[in-house]
Amino acid sequence: MFLPNDIHHLTALGYLRIEGCPELCRKCQPQVGEYWPKIFHINQIFIDEPEDLKQD
Repeated sequence: MFLPNDIHHLTALGYLRIEGCPELCRKCQPQVGEYWPKIFHINQIFIDEPEDLKQD
């Protein structure tokens, strides 16, 4: 799974929800994910955290 390289050009995109894809969820984690620089400009980002990243 991947995000397009030019997603940062979608300046009107105000909401992004990622769920059901653990690989993409990991890559989009705030500040540390590989794809975070591509999506951080989006006002509302909701990422369904994969089970292996959840902490008790």
